[in-house]
Amino acid sequence: MPGKSQTVGKCGAMNARLVKYGISEEESDIRAHVTLIGRQIVVFPTAEIVRLIGETQYREATATQPGVNGQITARGYVVPITDIQRLAIVRSDKYPWPTQKQYDDMSLSNKGDIAVQAVCAAIRANRFPLWVSADIVSDIELDIRGMDITINARRRIQVKHDWGCWNGGTGNVFIQTHECNPLKQYGALYQPELF
Repeated sequence: MPGKSQTVGKCGAMNARLVKYGISEEESDIRAHVTLIGRQIVVFPTAEIVRLIGETQYREATATQPGVNGQITARGYVVPITDIQRLAIVRSDKYPWPTQKQYDDMSLSNKGDIAVQAVCAAIRANRFPLWVSADIVSDIELDIRGMDITINARRRIQVKHDWGCWNGGTGNVFIQTHECNPLKQYGALYQPELF
């Protein structure tokens, strides 16, 4: 499996201060917010959340990471998942999700890698919505050759480890707008598959 990008955002990768980088700068079609403890994936079209944060005044929040002595490493909006109309929640106890102890001992990079692997497993199991567009074929020659419908299925998916987005957690997704990476922690190259 190819390795993951070794940067966190274009601007925030080597920065010790917050810079604008988040939902507005990414090029994804679909967002997948994974909660390892809640054992679920909250999935929605990126364009819908961009529209929502443009139309609605959501509470701003900040985030930090272990080892930075309280330094703010991300800023964004807290959006209730109930506000997202085109939303799917993928749940499964079949994946080997980490225990609370394993979760607590993981680095942020490991948590992110496991989140990506959980999404891949859901896609492979045909449990992940891709929101494809379909067109009816009007060309008689193509119809004769057995093509009645064509679909555009190329989708770019942004995966986020989002601890609180599960039912029983906060019920919100954190939509990042700014970030920094003072510890230079990146998504590690993929480990052997856990799912």
